[in-house]
Amino acid sequence: MYERLMRCLTDTHTETSGENESRISYLLEGCTPCADVAVADLGNKTAVLSALEQNQITFELLCAEDILSRVSIQDGSLYLANRSYRAIVIPYAESMEFNLRARLDALSYNGIPVFFVGDEPAVLDENGFLFEGMGPAIITKENDLGGFIRMFGFACIVPSRRYTSLRVRHLTHGDFHIYGFSNVGNSTIGFTAALEVGNAVLYDPQKNQLYKPQILDGKIRTQLEAGTSLLLLETDWTMDCPIFPYHR
Repeated sequence: MYERLMRCLTDTHTETSGENESRISYLLEGCTPCADVAVADLGNKTAVLSALEQNQITFELLCAEDILSRVSIQDGSLYLANRSYRAIVIPYAESMEFNLRARLDALSYNGIPVFFVGDEPAVLDENGFLFEGMGPAIITKENDLGGFIRMFGFACIVPSRRYTSLRVRHLTHGDFHIYGFSNVGNSTIGFTAALEVGNAVLYDPQKNQLYKPQILDGKIRTQLEAGTSLLLLETDWTMDCPIFPYHR
């Protein structure tokens, strides 16, 4: 990560949105994405994914086969390879195969919350009869989903103010954490976020500049102009750089 960051900082390209995204992609190459929840790749999921993004809930899509046979439970979380999730979200789905619903019930009985958005899907058992789900599933509306996930404490990044234009991402590189923040709106936003990081720097890809993050009451304090992004990089090295300017 250090070598990649040094290459970015010595880059003399002009500041264009395409160049900014290229710098971010280059820095994050080889990092492992982290997600608060898994979303089943079923039904009409577009509105559900948008609701999660607008509530700063990170997610990853899992196919039915992943849920059926590839995930496992460890320490109260759902694991797929080296990635973990605190809950499963089932988007609007009118029907579901019996074995998938039985698997979801088993996961919920073993402590993995299952959120059905809209209503529970119809399921026929192996004899063709309507199957009643037995697991403690949670039925929620699309607009309430983010609040439920926050209430359960499953959101890794919880900004001090709710902005529907704020997008977040969480990745790891070895033992270190990386948090990304992007403002897709038309006005500047400012917030604090409680993040458990040690030594860290803020990278501004627009200005190609490193900063020391501002800390307020133990929380990272930052702001984003419209259409800009920031990366918070946890590191094991120190650099002499200015404090991030917060003007709000």
